[in-house]
Amino acid sequence: MDYLTEAHRVVKINGRLKIAEVKSRIKNPEKFIAAVEEVGFEFVSQDADNSHFVDFEFRKATARAHSSREDPAELLQPCIYKRR
Repeated sequence: MDYLTEAHRVVKINGRLKIAEVKSRIKNPEKFIAAVEEVGFEFVSQDADNSHFVDFEFRKATARAHSSREDPAELLQPCIYKRR
């Protein structure tokens, strides 16, 4: 959660926050988006066309960071890599 608070601190109002995450880690994209929005960002877009990654774009909407009820990191599955 600290990383989103720090991102909110350094991004200017109307500035963009882009998050690229491995698709298999995203349990519920809607909950992830809602948790980032609670901090003070506004959802702009989601691109899931890539077979391995999903890209999220947010806009900083508020001057003060809010505390989120859910930590977006807790909404992610752990990364599990295949052994070769």
